[in-house]
Amino acid sequence: MKMKLIKSAFPIFLLFLSVSAFAQQAGSVTGTLQDAQTKEPMAGAMVEIFPVSDSAARRYVTANAQGRFSVTGLPYREYAYNVTFLGYDTLAGSVKVNRAAVALGVLQMAQKAQDLDEVLVSARAMRTSSKGDTVVYNSGAFKVTQDAATEDLLKKMPGISVQNGTVTAHGETVQKILVDGKEFFGSDVTTAIKNLPAEAIDKVEVFNKLSDQAEFSGVDDGEGYKAINLVTRKNMNRGTFGKFYAGYGFNDKYNAGASLNLFNDKRRFSIIGMANNVNQQNFAIDDILGVVGTSNSGGGGARHRSGREMSNFMVGNQSGVSTVYSLGVNYSEEWSEKVKFDGSYFFNSTKTHVNTVTNRNYYLGDDSTQYYDALGIRDTRNYNHRFNARLDYKINENNSLMFRPSVSLQTNDASSSDTLTTMLSANAMENALVNLFRSTTSSHTEGYNISGNLIYRHKFGEKLGRTLTVMFGGGVSKNDGKQDQYSLTRYFNPDSESLLDQYIANNSRSYRLSGHVMYSEPLSEKSQLLFSYNANYSYSDRDKRSYQRPEYIMIDSLSNTYNSGYLTQQVGPGFRYNNKKVMVIGNLSYQYSTLAGDQQFPKVTKTSADFNNLVYMALLDVKFNPTNTLRAMLRSSTNNPSVTQLQDVLDVSNPLFVSQGNPNLRPVYANRMFVRYVNTNVTKGRTFMAMLGGSMQSNYISNATVIAGKNGYEVKDPAGNTVIVLNQGAQYSRPVNMNGYWNVNGMMSYGLPVSFLKSNLNVNLGINYAATPNIFNEVKSTTNTTTYTAGAVLGSNISEKLDFTLGYDVGYNVASNKVRKESNNRYVNQQVSGNFKWITWAGITLQANGSYLKYSGITDSFVEDYFLLNASIGKKIFKHQRGEINVSAYDLLNQNKSFSRNVTDIYIENVKTNVLGRYFSINLIYNLRRFGGKNVDASSTRRGETPDSLHDGRPPMGRPPMGPPPGGHRGPM
Repeated sequence: MKMKLIKSAFPIFLLFLSVSAFAQQAGSVTGTLQDAQTKEPMAGAMVEIFPVSDSAARRYVTANAQGRFSVTGLPYREYAYNVTFLGYDTLAGSVKVNRAAVALGVLQMAQKAQDLDEVLVSARAMRTSSKGDTVVYNSGAFKVTQDAATEDLLKKMPGISVQNGTVTAHGETVQKILVDGKEFFGSDVTTAIKNLPAEAIDKVEVFNKLSDQAEFSGVDDGEGYKAINLVTRKNMNRGTFGKFYAGYGFNDKYNAGASLNLFNDKRRFSIIGMANNVNQQNFAIDDILGVVGTSNSGGGGARHRSGREMSNFMVGNQSGVSTVYSLGVNYSEEWSEKVKFDGSYFFNSTKTHVNTVTNRNYYLGDDSTQYYDALGIRDTRNYNHRFNARLDYKINENNSLMFRPSVSLQTNDASSSDTLTTMLSANAMENALVNLFRSTTSSHTEGYNISGNLIYRHKFGEKLGRTLTVMFGGGVSKNDGKQDQYSLTRYFNPDSESLLDQYIANNSRSYRLSGHVMYSEPLSEKSQLLFSYNANYSYSDRDKRSYQRPEYIMIDSLSNTYNSGYLTQQVGPGFRYNNKKVMVIGNLSYQYSTLAGDQQFPKVTKTSADFNNLVYMALLDVKFNPTNTLRAMLRSSTNNPSVTQLQDVLDVSNPLFVSQGNPNLRPVYANRMFVRYVNTNVTKGRTFMAMLGGSMQSNYISNATVIAGKNGYEVKDPAGNTVIVLNQGAQYSRPVNMNGYWNVNGMMSYGLPVSFLKSNLNVNLGINYAATPNIFNEVKSTTNTTTYTAGAVLGSNISEKLDFTLGYDVGYNVASNKVRKESNNRYVNQQVSGNFKWITWAGITLQANGSYLKYSGITDSFVEDYFLLNASIGKKIFKHQRGEINVSAYDLLNQNKSFSRNVTDIYIENVKTNVLGRYFSINLIYNLRRFGGKNVDASSTRRGETPDSLHDGRPPMGRPPMGPPPGGHRGPM
């Protein structure tokens, strides 16, 4: 069956791979830019080139670190060019392309005849600028202390937010950090921004990075993502810098780490490491194999992370208190003018202890409420290895190749103990105890995930814009787990007990193959016709075997062997138009999908289905002027259910929360919309951003849940057969397809300087609305959730010696259901935060940061609040005050808490987990800074005494003892 599906895609692959064309003459223009006086390379200077006969057909490139630039694929004719750089006179000229390679030699740029004071004033005024869809922030306009990390710098920039280990920019999650256009630590954004010093950053460029495929083809496919490129300061791309710290506190608390960066222009090597038992989780904890937090013993309503819900490494902090050992290495180098390499390796070991208290209310109707209370204790040991790389090979002017491999290995050991109780309040009964569940579980899981993508691009030389792009991808993963579980369930009406002593072996395998061919044909110098074919095949199998101990007899009803295969093919045309101000892209494809599912045990069944869809993508980019841009996108996509959702087997690891898969699930069809407008006022330093997004889904995968109102409740399948018999208070859930899901979200942010306070103010407003269909106790309904948010951040811009940040965020949350009105709920969450650091004239450092959080119920009266305060006093030591010794206090008032409220389609819950309490420590910190062979004084570079480089908004590739913990308030600052 699998081979048959794969073979059906082969003829179409061969059809497109046979595309060829006759080459005609085209050439390239190269040159090197230098400062006319210092002879230093003009890294980042922008080169604009266009045919003399058609000034609208413009090409833009930027000079690399050596000042070199190259413009390829130019048909033979005469061209004019302009070279611009902030603080320099524009360099203009012309060149005739009449051979394969035309060298302009060394071009020298003269500084503007301008008083230095005037240049400094201009540089300070320019907080932001805009180039196309790229917003450029001038870091010199945002003051931070000399030992600050890039994370501290980003927090002060309008439209950028850093919270809970996640960076968002202009309403979108940042998925990658680049340094001078080169990938830095793969997709681990948290690691990148915490280990780069702010003083080395000249510009922060926020842009929409194209996918690898689009980057190669030059045609936006809508699969891009938000990224940040950090442009280093002049002369700081060569040197050695880093940070070393160690701290020890009462109750045997320790925290040590180091980061070392060796930059030598084309070769860059970084190594970071840390070890602590104070819940510092600076590295993201990879969870792609799903072996962390997969136990259902805590309740069937838990929402678990999956690969579709997060980026590769952007998982954020784990609950509880952790001991962490981590090591990371990043290496990038231009091995030659044709070959470039970026790669990173991570090792992460965490030992986490979590105590969780959960209080949950189910509103059953008829004034009946079921209360669920749970106490869970979980200890986890997780080991992780991750490797990611990118290799670019420019074969020649018309052919290039890119390969991106990825490997993850993970081992997880966990043990847990849970106690759950269910009470019912109905009619004359008031909080009557219905059942009690106790369990102990131990598990071991290990697995791997290996994948790779290879992209080849060919440019036909006779006509600019005629290209052929071919991509092949694949991956294989394995996840093997075993679990021992002992549980006791007691029912009180009537009084009865049931024991469950199980050994569960749960093994899964999967692989995927994908191919893509796209051909672009220029219709004119501004437009292209596109034609593409895509094929994707994914296969998954899962073998779950449950055994009754001590005899180890297989339980057939709880065991299942199931596999599924999806083949999806798309074919269709596209169109692209691009001039100086407007870019329009449209793609329309016919999609044919086939699903085949086989169950081999305990009985043999086969399922198959065919699906026909039209999928589309439309993109509009409008550049009204250099400071006003608009981007809008419409697109559709399909999403297949997972093998776990399809597997028709009962999961009774917790008899009070029984779940089962559904082999009849259909793929989800989604329509999405996104609009963003950005306005930057360079003169006044103001930035305004507005964003509106939304989606609608057909065949949305929801849950059908029933809670037994009496003993002996029979759950039946659509054919009327009894699936399981539940006692009072127990529940059963199964995934089902439903229509009616949609959501809308919007936000606005506005940033401006506040001169009389020497500070920057950023304010934001947001709204998110979602309609989620569900089935509860055999009744269909829709839960509507709306969240209104507002916030403001005031960041000082006084000096590198005095720094403070004040912030306030508020959210008003409303959940409503017209059918189950008793479940309607409203609550408010607020947070006030502040950071303060002062380096006095004698090198004495005073630092404090705190936050006050408050949850207030409106529908149901409850208040949860706490104030977390950290403080330290220290002394700067060593040359250039590169070191510091300090005494710090974490959670000085001993009020730290971890609390959250969750409102879902069937229940409302409050969750509390354990946190790290108050402790004191003594810490030693040293900041290494050697650039260009000299120990550079950071304060001078942060004052903007060297000319700032202005890039075209795109990277060359195409597009601690103190401080708040990532992910909340569970660890030290």
